Amino acid sequence: GYEAFYNCGLTEIEIPNSVKSIGNAAFFGCYRLRSIIIPDSVTSIGSGIFFGCEHLETVYINAATLSDDIRKHIRKQNPSCKILPIPKK
Repeated sequence: GYEAFYNCGLTEIEIPNSVKSIGNAAFFGCYRLRSIIIPDSVTSIGSGIFFGCEHLETVYINAATLSDDIRKHIRKQNPSCKILPIPKK
């Protein structure tokens, strides 16, 4: 939902496979967040999800899930963030 993890102190987040969408500003102000794994189940991402996440270095997301819209929302707040495939476990 909206600002679901607002100002959280987490450094890494792995979104569960049960999640289908990530709401607007979900990680707003999570300045310690360094990496996040977005599973294939996520088909939509709200605007401004990484606003205030200055230290976000890597978003793990598979190519099949990475639409132009999702890429735009990642790059908008974090132009230098790496977008990589989800590592195999």
